[in-house]
Amino acid sequence: MKFKILCFFVLLTGFVGSIEAQTKQHIKSTDAVLISKQPMIPYGEVSSVNMITTAVTIENGDVWVWGYRGGAEQGNGKKKVNKKDKPARVEYFAKYGIKIDHVAGGAYHIIALDDKGDVWGWGQNWALHADGGVCQGRNYIDTPCRIIEGKQVIQIGAGEYTGIALTKSGEVYVWGKNTYGEGATGDRDSPVPLHQIPQQYFNGRKVVLIGTAYQGGYAINDVGEVFGWGDDQEDSFGIPQSSRHVYQVRPVQLGITTSGQRIDYICGGEGYTEYLTDDGNVYGMGRVAALGKGGDVLNGSAKTAQPVLILNNVKTLYCRWRGSTALTHDGKLYTWGNAKSGEVEDVEDVVVEGDESDPNDGNNGEKDILGSKPIRRNFNGDVITKLDGGKHHLIYWTDESKGYGVGYGHLIKFNPDNNNNEIWPGRELIWVADAMREVYGSDYKIGRGK
Repeated sequence: MKFKILCFFVLLTGFVGSIEAQTKQHIKSTDAVLISKQPMIPYGEVSSVNMITTAVTIENGDVWVWGYRGGAEQGNGKKKVNKKDKPARVEYFAKYGIKIDHVAGGAYHIIALDDKGDVWGWGQNWALHADGGVCQGRNYIDTPCRIIEGKQVIQIGAGEYTGIALTKSGEVYVWGKNTYGEGATGDRDSPVPLHQIPQQYFNGRKVVLIGTAYQGGYAINDVGEVFGWGDDQEDSFGIPQSSRHVYQVRPVQLGITTSGQRIDYICGGEGYTEYLTDDGNVYGMGRVAALGKGGDVLNGSAKTAQPVLILNNVKTLYCRWRGSTALTHDGKLYTWGNAKSGEVEDVEDVVVEGDESDPNDGNNGEKDILGSKPIRRNFNGDVITKLDGGKHHLIYWTDESKGYGVGYGHLIKFNPDNNNNEIWPGRELIWVADAMREVYGSDYKIGRGK
């Protein structure tokens, strides 16, 4: 009996992920959204990755990387690893017995949280986004750099070129690019090294939950007040604006005043904010097309500063650049955003923005993996055990010990022989599983996460 109790305690307290779901210990009623202080196990592990042409996952407490690795993303001491090289784990962590609980990523950098509460980063670093300036600000961090040590970090996130971390004591740290106010420094001088956001910006209260958008961040304090900073695009902070972009250079309180509900997860993308409450409802603000409320997400101009209901019965929410994914309590998978009206069931190419770091990015377009309204997706297997993804792609893992990729397949993410995009229900990542079994043994069950 003691062993069972101990195992249960470890299970409840050991997981720190991108969707810090909360327990049922409500704080006293206020006009703000209620939250609680202790994490609980979410439905399926989810990474908070916005990488473009690189795939990353946690398996057996290790970080595995494949696809584009020309910007030190492999973390093996080399700047460039050929995209055709087989998937590989970051051996630095394995060598020193460091177990990883959560991983996040921006366009071309990766951030990891270990089971001791320390934060690591590597990859492209021109804006200090991979190392916070801790490892001398080199353009590429080719071996994991310990960014935060000894502060008991419980949650991390990554924007396009930023990092964010929350400590057990309620402090929020950010670093990286600050062109749109992502660094929450009070100005837009960029880049900014690792620093703590002054507690006064959260009304002097302890922060208990953070979230990230593509070019901004979120924080919720211990009385349920919600704050955001960075690019407040399309009224995505719930504050009606006359301009399309308003750059909030320090945290501002969001226009969320729903009484009696607790936020379990908050996230955003380009021009939208979404949050999941304890009763399983997903609400959103900003560009209505990105919220799955219809319209053209690329060219649509309709927006809302008032939170609107998107989906209910949700247990896991995952936001990315222009769209979202949700797993429901009864095991259904939904996606929305990043598609033109009327094309939610068809395969359509959508032009994606380029990036100077990868001259091939944007040439092939991407497949419609989301939808202009919440669309239930058929997936392989019976139960999804883990979700990973990126700016334009999604990877899911099942109880049958298999992984599948959907969306933008460029630079060998889904197929070792080509760059093809993949539509639902996705392509099996056989060569990824094979690489993992070479390390863990032929009988190893893929999709365990940490």
